[in-house]
Amino acid sequence: MKASHLIAIVALSFSSFAVADQLDDILEKGVIRVGTTGDYKPFSFYDGETYSGYDIDVAQYLGEQLGVNVEFVPTTWKGLLEGLKEDKYDIAMGGITRRMQRQLNAEQTQGYMVFGKCFLVAKGNAGKYDTLEKVNTPSVRVGVNIGGTNEKFAERHLPNATFTKFENNLDVPKAVAAGDVDVMVTETPEGFFYEVTDAKLEASRCDDPFTRSQFGYLIPKGEQGLLNAVNFAIDEMKLKGIETELMRKNQLVAEPKFEVVLVGADGNKVDLIQAVKDATGLSLIESKSVVEQLPMVLKENMRKGDAEKVAAALIEAGATVEVKPVQ
Repeated sequence: MKASHLIAIVALSFSSFAVADQLDDILEKGVIRVGTTGDYKPFSFYDGETYSGYDIDVAQYLGEQLGVNVEFVPTTWKGLLEGLKEDKYDIAMGGITRRMQRQLNAEQTQGYMVFGKCFLVAKGNAGKYDTLEKVNTPSVRVGVNIGGTNEKFAERHLPNATFTKFENNLDVPKAVAAGDVDVMVTETPEGFFYEVTDAKLEASRCDDPFTRSQFGYLIPKGEQGLLNAVNFAIDEMKLKGIETELMRKNQLVAEPKFEVVLVGADGNKVDLIQAVKDATGLSLIESKSVVEQLPMVLKENMRKGDAEKVAAALIEAGATVEVKPVQ
């Protein structure tokens, strides 16, 4: 073997060992770059100035655990993997579905949150669009974001529908609310989020989704050190209750509901009837009937704070009241 060939082989061997580990690079630079689309509420949302959402909070938690700053890098669903391969960011986060195609091109963290595909429709249309058969027709206009799993699901299961495709996922719910499309293919967390936050919209089949999947985060192929660190952080979040706390903050976990039960009445009946009327919106006659038929559930499916306010007003009027969680 020629000396020049041997030197080349040795140099190549050493260069393979000299490649920096991504985690070490993050720690050395003091910053982790997070690629995120910023268009998927309630996981990642960019309002033109700041990012917010569940996965944004997780990214901040990860940065705290690593002792580094967090830099958010805008990306698109279509360019999610390419940005990772081109070293534009260290990790991709923001409501990303775990699937085999992504596993073949990147490392995927452990999954979080079980969800499925469903529909977002205009208020009152949930029954009209609650099966694939009802939506899979040319007369139904279906909106999807380009490059994500929603688009793939729609193309596979709704080939006869009329598609409108959007670069920005945030534009799809707006189009449904405006009547420009009939159905948005979405996922259960997003469907429930818009049903709660937009009076013009409601979810269809989100309580019985068409598929079952989990979200995860994407890391460059072969970066086992970074993958281990992120998975450890996820485990810690679950162990310490931080995951549930952040999910509740971002409306991903339903708040427990309470009911107000009128048990007895010892005060002035007129005052109590008026208090019941104010608390429930019933007429005076209906409120009088309630007071005469104790015990009676006055209000249900309320947030705890709201239930306690109603109870306080009734107690002030001389009532005996119980605030109970709805079973």
